[in-house]
Amino acid sequence: MRFFLIFTTLILLVSTTITELYLKHIGLGDPVRYDSDYIYGFAPKENQKKIRFDRSLVSINDVGLRTNINWKNNSKKKMVFLGDSITYGGSYIDDKKLFSNLVCEKINSYICGNAGVNAYSIINMVMRSRYDERFNESEKYIFTVAPGDFYREYIGANSLHFYLNKKEFFLPAITEALSFIGTRYDINRYLSKHNDII
Repeated sequence: MRFFLIFTTLILLVSTTITELYLKHIGLGDPVRYDSDYIYGFAPKENQKKIRFDRSLVSINDVGLRTNINWKNNSKKKMVFLGDSITYGGSYIDDKKLFSNLVCEKINSYICGNAGVNAYSIINMVMRSRYDERFNESEKYIFTVAPGDFYREYIGANSLHFYLNKKEFFLPAITEALSFIGTRYDINRYLSKHNDII
């Protein structure tokens, strides 16, 4: 019996370690962190640099925009792109490959910031453009929208798997994967929210 317990424990430890290392290798374990906001829902916390999927660099600057250029005390003209995950680029597109970055490589007179966020609706975008005061000195706002954005309602921070804290977790890659699965597939549908009347 003792041999069985030791063997089972060893198998669990090895499996957990391999899973954690694999998930870290593919880019999980150090997600972008977000702030919630009652008016526009949520936005990335300021001053972050993360290496994510396919070794892509995801930089959030000093005003919560996806760009590696800081805006405070920068005298250049500023342009902000607002949108959903298409604009944001996800965690698998490197900063240098974002279309917001490529535009400003062509237009040297501006610096560009990316205020796109995964799952934003039209309401989230408009409210952020009006009420996120961190970049309200921008001269140009460019909205990039997809058809699905018009069907979404306002989305708050608690609706998605985004991290709203800076906690360090034991087995962070596994924790991130479980957080995503739990939110994406709404596990409560099968547990406490399972309705046996329907």
